[in-house]
Amino acid sequence: MGNFFSRLIGVIYVTDADPDIVRIAHMTFWGNRKDEIYTKNELVPFSDLPDSTRDIYIHIKTYSDPESKLYLSLKYGEIHDKLELENIFGQLDSAFKP
Repeated sequence: MGNFFSRLIGVIYVTDADPDIVRIAHMTFWGNRKDEIYTKNELVPFSDLPDSTRDIYIHIKTYSDPESKLYLSLKYGEIHDKLELENIFGQLDSAFKP
């Protein structure tokens, strides 16, 4: 279980200084915070993933590392800015309601 929870994304954020840079924060196995830094062009959109945005967890992939092992939960948690999430990962399913 520790391996799975260390790959679960806690926060995704974009700064006003550079809106093309996306920081994805998750916990390491030892409980420390780790920030992964990507450009918006590196992240695979939701429409190109085999997962549905209605699933409990979505596997987040990058073009630079297709074997990435990060997971995002859209069903549980809170989305502060749906428009920014769609700007990063593309359109959400029409049935999805944050």
